[in-house]
Amino acid sequence: MKRLIYYPTFEPQDIDWLKYALIYIDNFSPIIPNTGNENISDKFKYVIDNTDLVNVHQPTYNQGDRASTKTLIEVENILRFPNQYRDKFNIINIEKELKNVQKWDYEIFQEKFNMDFSDEMVNREFAVRTENGIRTSKQLGHLFMIFLSEEVAKEEKGNPITDISEFDNLTTYLRNIESRQDTIPDNLIRSVIDLNLPDNIKNIPIERFVEFRNSDEISELRNKLNCSLTNFYKSLESGADPNKYLKFIEVNSDEITKQILLFFGGLFSCSLGASSIITNPLSLESMKEITEGTIMTFSGVSAIKSAWSQSGDKRAARKFLTRLHKI
Repeated sequence: MKRLIYYPTFEPQDIDWLKYALIYIDNFSPIIPNTGNENISDKFKYVIDNTDLVNVHQPTYNQGDRASTKTLIEVENILRFPNQYRDKFNIINIEKELKNVQKWDYEIFQEKFNMDFSDEMVNREFAVRTENGIRTSKQLGHLFMIFLSEEVAKEEKGNPITDISEFDNLTTYLRNIESRQDTIPDNLIRSVIDLNLPDNIKNIPIERFVEFRNSDEISELRNKLNCSLTNFYKSLESGADPNKYLKFIEVNSDEITKQILLFFGGLFSCSLGASSIITNPLSLESMKEITEGTIMTFSGVSAIKSAWSQSGDKRAARKFLTRLHKI
């Protein structure tokens, strides 16, 4: 599995997503400068200190410099053609919203950007300086972090990942423009792991998930599952037959499910499925479920391959999302 670059915050905002990650994801890298370490929650520090899930990435000057330049250019486009961005931000008056000081609840640390960027944002009244960097709106903060995560992903040969879907339209639009190798194709195909969680998931402490993850047997099963998934995606990218990998995925997924049931007890059933989300630059709303309830079927694989061929290229599509369902 490729390295996953987490954004836009220092740590996942959805605790259930973090619990899912402890079970299924090999590791991911949040973008945290040295001065941001004190802003990490105790729960996330516990996960960092006691598992191999998190590899913190400290942004380099060049990564922040390129992200700053791209954000400045995009802000210019937003101000020139605001009507073209309404659906991407879900805001009618974008400039007014960006200047609304009452909603400036996002802080970008100074190690992430260059001085021209901060000067321009302050001069335009889109931000205010803080001890750590600048405070701005979540819209501008997310815009900047989309570009920064992409810059990090390019150098680290990884893919951005997030648990926040509010700005999906904006993300899809920007990545369609960016259009690079080993990223998301014009017709976005996303792998979705459907995870059925018990109603009392929030009552299960994070320490239990850490304990589960740290089992040698679980680590081996997770590695096997992710290797099978990687081979499946590679077969799609190369045009090879992916069906031979499905049995491996099914067996490993079923075994992890059994271990989850044994460890946590009660109703904690999991199903690994695949969905194809065929999108355009304006919307992420059109989702077609390819498989339901169990592993990928032959028809599901055919549907994925069909969608892939329509995208017009062989670029990778490995952005992992989760949809959490209470049972």
